[in-house]
Amino acid sequence: MLGPTLNRLVNDRAKHEERVSAIKKALVYPSAVLGLTLVVTLLLLIEVVPIFATSFADFNADLPKSTLTLLAVSQFLQDHSGLLTASTLFIVLVTRWSLGHSRGLPIALDRRLYKMPMVGRMRQEAAAASFCRTLSTSIAAGVPLVGALDTVAECSRSKVYANAVQQLKAKLVAGDTMSTALLSVALFPSILQQFVAIGEQCAALEKMLYTAALQFENTLDTTIQTLLHLLEPAMMIVLARLVGAIILALYLPIFELGSVM
Repeated sequence: MLGPTLNRLVNDRAKHEERVSAIKKALVYPSAVLGLTLVVTLLLLIEVVPIFATSFADFNADLPKSTLTLLAVSQFLQDHSGLLTASTLFIVLVTRWSLGHSRGLPIALDRRLYKMPMVGRMRQEAAAASFCRTLSTSIAAGVPLVGALDTVAECSRSKVYANAVQQLKAKLVAGDTMSTALLSVALFPSILQQFVAIGEQCAALEKMLYTAALQFENTLDTTIQTLLHLLEPAMMIVLARLVGAIILALYLPIFELGSVM
């Protein structure tokens, strides 16, 4: 019994690491585009716009509102670059310290992430897949259901989901079946309750949990790939529109002056 269980744990861990690695690799391109957008925008505002501002000072005409706004933003960044850099660094350090030393803040942020439209769904599916895999493996190893739920809670990286598992355990201790208990814990996907109910009726809970894990993982993979395929062109469009708006605001006074002349 121990050998197959250990092999299953190793395989589950390997699949989890493979999925995490794939997600990280897939996020490299969007992250690079986002960083490039920020760098290009700052360079334009700090290095290029001041050159045009000097030329605009010799114009004997009113500048368009878009150009005036761009010049004001550029001037603000130049005047307060040190303060902005220090403030950003301070916020990052304080946030990291708070997440590491506060017990309530990580839970509050985790709960907020679960409520976000797309991200919340992905986190729910990932947590449900981990829940089903860990619980299935524990049951296959002969661990009682209540004890297996303790293992699932301890293995969960999400405090919100760990608390939900503990609520589920309390319902089981009170005498509810697992399928009934799942109905009272809103964080679990509704389809999971159907898998568990079938498993209880057929005395095959471990197998149904494993099947549910595969279902959630496949759905999660599809969701991630779809999101990334939509995110890449969207970020390129944002970059193009942002840089284009800056260039247009810079050259619009020149175009207007040329039309007058």
